[in-house]
Amino acid sequence: MIDAMQGVVDEPALDLPENADLFDAFPSLFVPRAIDDGSQVIRHDGYDVEAWDAAVRDYGKLREAALAASTRLITALPLFRDVFWSFYKQSPTIGPIVPLTPAHAINRQIVEQVLGTTEWRQTRASGTSGDPIASAMATLGVAYSAIQALDAATVADVNRLHELESGAAALFAQATALTDLAEQAEGDRARDLFEQAERARAEAERQQTEMEQAAAALATEDEAREEALRRAARSGLTRAMGEIAEEAEAVRVFGGGDGGGGGGAQQFTA
Repeated sequence: MIDAMQGVVDEPALDLPENADLFDAFPSLFVPRAIDDGSQVIRHDGYDVEAWDAAVRDYGKLREAALAASTRLITALPLFRDVFWSFYKQSPTIGPIVPLTPAHAINRQIVEQVLGTTEWRQTRASGTSGDPIASAMATLGVAYSAIQALDAATVADVNRLHELESGAAALFAQATALTDLAEQAEGDRARDLFEQAERARAEAERQQTEMEQAAAALATEDEAREEALRRAARSGLTRAMGEIAEEAEAVRVFGGGDGGGGGGAQQFTA
């Protein structure tokens, strides 16, 4: 019988550690993605998204605070994410990877005021870069305070703006779908579908006009709002710096070995 393997050149075996899994020998094919829906102010990549996801998974208070704030301000969750990155990233910069939606423009105003404070620079200097615990503590100190500093009218305008954005987009999509159906229909059915499409498109255009007016009003500089945001940021960051210092001292005294805030996870676990 002819050997089925005759003539096959032997390939050298992979030189792997005895306890290595086969998948460990090759780089992961999964590349995390950045958030490109127009909600994020800080320039970031997929690995920054992974860092945030790990932080809210591991530190319950951060997750709970972001969700609680979202019940007041619809853009709160992306804001918390931006503030976290401003502390966690080595060189954070304001630079959305895609244009911000009109509703999320308020987040840029907030982030600009936070990053413009001396307290933000001092907090980063305390060692938040690359430290998820310290970054989470700093985020808790400032993001919720900044949202609370927004007056009720501004919050209502942002929430309404987001509603208009979503509504107009859905109506334009509905109008397109109805037009496609009308082009495939005949007689009264086609005429009825065309009329429905026109009504949907007209309402979408009305909402878009209202959205543009609301966005322009929010974009107008408001010195009182900016000052309130700066005060809230300074106050929140001053408290956060004290808590971060206490955490670092606790790690120094009681150990933890890695010097990275080993005791902090319990503080943030729900």
